[in-house]
Amino acid sequence: MGGTALYILACSGKGLDAYIQSSVLLSGISGLLTIMPALHFYRKDRAAREAGGLPLAKQQVTCRLLDFVWLLMIGAALSQFGNIIMAFLRLILPSGSYAELFSAVTDGKSLFSLIFWMGILAPLAEESIFRWLVYLRLRDYMKIPYAILISSLMFGAYHGNLQQFIYAFLIGCFLAWFMEMTGSLFAPVILHMGANIWSLVYSKLGLTILEASAAWLMLGIQMVLLFVLISGCRYYRQKWENRNKRF
Repeated sequence: MGGTALYILACSGKGLDAYIQSSVLLSGISGLLTIMPALHFYRKDRAAREAGGLPLAKQQVTCRLLDFVWLLMIGAALSQFGNIIMAFLRLILPSGSYAELFSAVTDGKSLFSLIFWMGILAPLAEESIFRWLVYLRLRDYMKIPYAILISSLMFGAYHGNLQQFIYAFLIGCFLAWFMEMTGSLFAPVILHMGANIWSLVYSKLGLTILEASAAWLMLGIQMVLLFVLISGCRYYRQKWENRNKRF
């Protein structure tokens, strides 16, 4: 719906400028309108799973404040190293104009508004569709690895270009895997929020660091995030293994 509205704007007399100015707002509104029906269909799916005795419907794990902070940091690490992958992909794949368009769309807009629309609302809308509905429905009928693979391929295709397809596919696999490990629906949402928020913040922070020629600070941030990513994966994998022993 948001894409259709943006296409109409782009084809109007105002052209690309109208698309750039309205992209964040219209995408955010369409995401907001997506969440309500997605939650409705998820509740119907959950009721059917409970009636059928499926495990995921009975073993949901509460996401505590510590988990919330921890998952945000893991999401930031995921974004940081995902962007390194994206930089590599730009060297070997045709880049098109995505990077330039994204920069134009976000340029001049308040960081707080970008965080709200793109860092909080967009992840909630996307996860309610691709993990809560698509992935879990696939999981009802096939083994977990196949459900992760197919739902992540769909998530990648949704992003509309080859570079973003590869990036989103890898991120989608990680998010679905983490939802399984944590046993929480909100884990992929928080991870996704952390990734998007960090990407927005770092796009401004990184320029400041580069202008200050503080390469050591850039390296330090990456080392901290690498530690967060590795230790976070080990921590939640251990919790997953302990939970499986009890059930």
